Amino acid sequence: MQILISSLRNYSINPNKLDLQFVMQRLAELSVAYYTEKAYPPKRKLKVMKELFTEALKIGFWPSVLQGEHNDNFKVKVDAYLVKVNKDVSKAADAMVKQSKYLIDRLCIK
Repeated sequence: MQILISSLRNYSINPNKLDLQFVMQRLAELSVAYYTEKAYPPKRKLKVMKELFTEALKIGFWPSVLQGEHNDNFKVKVDAYLVKVNKDVSKAADAMVKQSKYLIDRLCIK
């Protein structure tokens, strides 16, 4: 989580593609860790992660997001999170991770 926060902080100070890639990469890693932590079926992990990033969040393609690849929609969402919480990067990171966890739970329950 700390890497996500520091990458968001760097991005909020000086928006650039490299920091945004770190944010995407860390969000993807945290999502996979949450899926594993909740002990959801390993056989469905690829399908759930693909649905999460491609269809639910619409911010990138699985597994490219693990390398930090993202689409323009991700930049728009990150900027919106930062504006919504008055550039408080800790709250923005927390909100992003909470949304990801919520969607993983929803995708695994259906």
